[in-house]
Amino acid sequence: GAWSPNTAQGRLVLAGVAVAALCAALTRLTVILVEAQAQSVLNWLAGSLANVGAAQVQLLWPCTLIGGVWALWCAPRLNLINLGEDAARSLGVGIASLRLQVFVASLLLVGASVCAVGPIGFVGLIAPNIIRQFLGNDYRWLIPLSAALGAVIVLGADLLSRAVAFPVETPAGVVTALIGAPFFLFLARRTL
Repeated sequence: GAWSPNTAQGRLVLAGVAVAALCAALTRLTVILVEAQAQSVLNWLAGSLANVGAAQVQLLWPCTLIGGVWALWCAPRLNLINLGEDAARSLGVGIASLRLQVFVASLLLVGASVCAVGPIGFVGLIAPNIIRQFLGNDYRWLIPLSAALGAVIVLGADLLSRAVAFPVETPAGVVTALIGAPFFLFLARRTL
């Protein structure tokens, strides 16, 4: 069967990831505040929008367009998997092929964004969970609205990071980890 965050093992994994990310974010923040010489590399490692320019946008838009269209093209078949893999298979969904396609679309989307701004944790977990609470598991809506909410979360984290310690900018990835880790600990506890 598929891995599920609703099992005891799944909740334990999520809790471990949340605690590890929180500790890593605090460690990164400490290093960033101490090591001024390596600021740009450390900012990227912590997930920062500070150095995003035209070169990063040129990398992002084609990958986002291709990956986004591909993911949306997979959405109706992903909805059929919600009925169960056997039911989806009987309706003509090639499960292995669909998994590969979703993996490649995700790789394009995540890879381009991480190259541009560094790893910004929890956004890909927080946004879909929030959207799912309101709209359920219809991937035709879940995919684009999760992307939009994810962008809002990252921009909000960036604005917050710029405002809190002005003129020093805390990377947006630190802010999302500080918010995301407790969010997922709450979700893990709620499902116990």
